[in-house]
Amino acid sequence: MFLPELDVMRGAAILWVMYLHVYFSGWASSPEWEGWFLRVTHLFAHGAVPVFLFISGVLVTRATARGFVPFASKRARRVLVPGLTWMTMALAWEAWRGGGLSGDLVEAYLLFDISGQFYYLVVLVTLTVAAYAWLRAPSGTLTRLAVAAVVVSAVTTAWYEQQELGGTFAIVAYRNPLVWCGFFAMGMAVSRRWPDLRWPGAVTLTATVVMALAAAAYLIGYGTSGYTPQSYFGVTVFTFSAASLFVWPVVARRALTSRVPPVARAARGAAWLAPYAFALYLVHKPYFVGWLSDRLVSGSALAEDYVTLMLGLFVVGAGASLAFVVALGRVWPWGARVLVGVERPSPGIRAQREAALGAAGRTVAEGK
Repeated sequence: MFLPELDVMRGAAILWVMYLHVYFSGWASSPEWEGWFLRVTHLFAHGAVPVFLFISGVLVTRATARGFVPFASKRARRVLVPGLTWMTMALAWEAWRGGGLSGDLVEAYLLFDISGQFYYLVVLVTLTVAAYAWLRAPSGTLTRLAVAAVVVSAVTTAWYEQQELGGTFAIVAYRNPLVWCGFFAMGMAVSRRWPDLRWPGAVTLTATVVMALAAAAYLIGYGTSGYTPQSYFGVTVFTFSAASLFVWPVVARRALTSRVPPVARAARGAAWLAPYAFALYLVHKPYFVGWLSDRLVSGSALAEDYVTLMLGLFVVGAGASLAFVVALGRVWPWGARVLVGVERPSPGIRAQREAALGAAGRTVAEGK
């Protein structure tokens, strides 16, 4: 069953991920509103990886491979081959820029830390392999598993929030599956109980209230004491992200069929990005969000203001990353699919995707 709302969520989430990688603390001279802008976007952006893990949990329950080896090999080809390819590219890049290969670079490579985004590969592979034992579990069992996993993730996150994160300890924290397992297990349970992701409205309403309360606690903490959690390691960030997984599918579905043209076009644009999401995740750092964005933006007039600098770095880095993966997909389809991770859906899925997005396009036309 093709679910277009998942494509919308993936496309939006990858934009948030790339935004996070140009994100930095405001300057002392920045206006107060820029600090609030930073905090609000920080909260939403840190829901991106949970969205990807939730979607992976939804999709893994639909695996058709019989036996662990076919199940694992299919996912290894999809995730590890392009992942290791771009980890090796990043290693070569850093060695070239640093004047040679060093022990620190080799250690970072072995820890999947040669570029910051690669921690996700460790998490995704670990949770996917662990999920195999639960693929045929009934809905009730998966629901109980999800509740337990969410509790474990919340407790683990709360513990990390009290620690000083840095060095190897921080590297391990990002790769600790206990931080992330709740989002993945939620996807599995939801997929089994509501295969079309259409749950009762009361569930969405409750989740929306929880999101609002978590956001309020987060912003009150910032407003009263200047405190915000470090990255994903905060109870407010975790709660907001977990609740949002029952809200974003509904928002995405309604956006696709909205009669407000800009809303529907934005949803269709996000859905169009979805097949490139994993490739963008792999390639955007350190080349485009990093070297290129810094080279073109940091010395320009945009650098005179904190927010314009950050957004300029994002637009250049994300735009160049997208141009690269789209062009590669056109020029070298095999390399884009196998080595970069650009998706090539089956003809059946392509037809369903085109039909869904075509229906959204007709809704936009009718709304004019």
